[in-house]
Amino acid sequence: MATSPGHIHLQRWCGACGDVFSCGEAFVSGNEVLHHPFGDFFTNPPSTVLHDADSIQVVGSYEYPCNSVDLDILNKSTNRFFTHRCFCPPLSASKCRSATVHADCFNLFRRSCADGIGLRRLVLAAIWRNPWRDAPTFKVSPEVDVLEMIRLAARACDLPKLMSMPPEIKCMIWQDAFDQPSQIARYQSVLSLAADSCDQDFDQQSSVSIRNVASWERGGRPVVEKEDASPFIRITIDNRGVKCIERLKQRPAFLHQRSDTELYIVETQETLADIMVQFQSGLACLNLGESEVELRPWDIPAPPPMESLPLIVPSIPRTTQFSTIDLARITGITFFISRKTGTVLGIHTHKKSAPSADAAFDRLSAQYQRQASWIYVPFPSDDRLTFFGVRWVDPNYWHLLLRFKKAGDYIVGLHSRKDLELEDSTWPVENQLSLVCSVSVLGSIRAISALQQQSGIAEPPFPRINRLKLPPAPSPAFLSSAPLEHVIFIRVFTDVDIGTCRGLLLEYENGSQRSLGECRIGLDLERTYRNPVCICIAQEPDDRRPDIKVRADCKPEHKHKSDDWKCHRMRGTLKFWFTYQQSGIEVTC
Repeated sequence: MATSPGHIHLQRWCGACGDVFSCGEAFVSGNEVLHHPFGDFFTNPPSTVLHDADSIQVVGSYEYPCNSVDLDILNKSTNRFFTHRCFCPPLSASKCRSATVHADCFNLFRRSCADGIGLRRLVLAAIWRNPWRDAPTFKVSPEVDVLEMIRLAARACDLPKLMSMPPEIKCMIWQDAFDQPSQIARYQSVLSLAADSCDQDFDQQSSVSIRNVASWERGGRPVVEKEDASPFIRITIDNRGVKCIERLKQRPAFLHQRSDTELYIVETQETLADIMVQFQSGLACLNLGESEVELRPWDIPAPPPMESLPLIVPSIPRTTQFSTIDLARITGITFFISRKTGTVLGIHTHKKSAPSADAAFDRLSAQYQRQASWIYVPFPSDDRLTFFGVRWVDPNYWHLLLRFKKAGDYIVGLHSRKDLELEDSTWPVENQLSLVCSVSVLGSIRAISALQQQSGIAEPPFPRINRLKLPPAPSPAFLSSAPLEHVIFIRVFTDVDIGTCRGLLLEYENGSQRSLGECRIGLDLERTYRNPVCICIAQEPDDRRPDIKVRADCKPEHKHKSDDWKCHRMRGTLKFWFTYQQSGIEVTC
C-alpha cells in the first residue's frame, strides 16, 4: 500500500462527472504511483481511512482552492504537494497524472460500481478524461440525455406525472427549470460512467501504434491492421476523453457543422506516426512520448487545413483548441475582454436557444471574471455584416473590426491614444462568414481569423482611434458611440447591485442596432423605452466609478425629482466610455 501521496496535480474538472470545480467544493484526489502494486490511490486528510479489495487509500476530503494563496494554504495545512495548472509553473504542474473528483461524485461512483475494483476503474476513467498527458483543459460540453434527466427529476421530486408529458415539453422544462451544470446532470453523469465502467472487463493495458489502428470506438476493442490503411486519421474527443478513431481516404472538404459536445483532430498518418494509443477496459488514451506532433482539436468534423489561416498560425502554441462561429446563425456576440490588458478572455454567441451570456461568464475562471468586461455586438435580422477584420495593436492584443450595412462600424477592444495601430486584415462578407478562434489553455482567445473567404480591403477603411473625436476618457478605455436620431427603442442595462447604468442598446427605424458600454444580457436589470423623444442622464461624482443613471421619456416636457438630471433631445451622438474603475457618458451635437 502506498504510504506517501507525493505530488498531486489538481485538475480543473471532476474526473467522475466532468463538471468544472468551483471554489471551496469538497474533493478527493488520486495519482498514478509506479511503485504501488495497483498503480493508483486516492488520498485525503488523515481522519477516516477506507480500503477496498485493492488497498486503494481513501481519506476524508479537501476544499478546492480558488487561487495560488489558497493552494499554498492547502499545501502547508496538509503537508502535501498539490499543483494546479492555473497557479503553478508548467513543469511543476506536469510531473504526474492525477485524478480530482468531487467528494459526493466519488461516493456515488463507489456505491454504483461496487465490484471490488471500482476505485481502480474510477482512477482510469478520471485520468483518461485527458486525451493525452498534459493536454489542455478543452471546452467540451457533456451530452445531455434530457429524457433521462426528467426521469431522475421526477423520481427525486416525487412528480410521476412529469414522465407522461410529450418529449418537447420535457425539453422545455429542462432548459427553463434547471441551471447548467445542475446537480441532477452531475448525478446522471456519474451513474452513466459507473454503469459503462462496470460493463467492461478490467483487462491489462495494451499499446498500439496509431499507424496500425484501423478503427476504434469507446467500449470496444481496436481494429488493428498491419498493412497501410487510409492516409487520413480523425480522432474524436468528448467530455470523457478519446471517443473514437477512424480512417479517412482523403481530407474532408470544409463543412461548418460545429459541435458543443465533441472535438475533432484530422491529420495525415505521417503527421501522427509517432503516437501510440493505450487501450484498457474499453477506453483509449494517446501517448505522445517524445513526439513533437502538433495536435489541434476543432469543434467541426471537417476542419480546413492550417495553411488557410495565415493570420492565426504564427500566434498558436504547439497544442491549442480551435472554436468556430457561424455568423449566419447568431443574434449577437458578447466578447469578454480584460479591463487591464485588453485580452479577449472568452466569447459567447447569442442564439434563440442561448440568448443570455451569463452561463458563458460562469465558465470563466474566477480570475478572468474579476477582469472581464462584457462587450456586446448585436446581429439583428434586419441588418447585415459586410466586413470583418482584425487590427493588431501590439504583439499582445488586437481589436476586432465589424462593419454592418446599416449600423456602421464597430471597433471592439481596449483603446488607448498611444496604441500603435498596425495594418488591418479584413474580409468582405457576402453570403456567409465563419470565424475561427485559437483558444488558450485557460480559455482566453489568442487569435481570431475568418474561414472560406478571400481577404479584401475595406472601403472606406475602418477609422483610426487616434483620429476620432474621443470623449474625455482616461487611457486605456472602452469607447462606444451611437447616433440618437431615428431611435425607436432604448434598452438600459442597470447593475442591480450598485444601481448604476452599465450600458445601452439602441434600435433604429431601419432595423439596425447599436450597443454602448456593457450590455450584460442575462445579468443586469433591463428597462426598455419605446419611441423616446428625450434621453435623460444623471451622473453623481465618485472617487472610483461615478454613479450613472439613464432613462428616456416620450414627452419633451417632463420633470425629475432631482436637479442632477440633464435632458437631451434625440439628436447628436451619444458617447459612452469606461475603464477598470471609471465610466462616463455624454451627448454631443
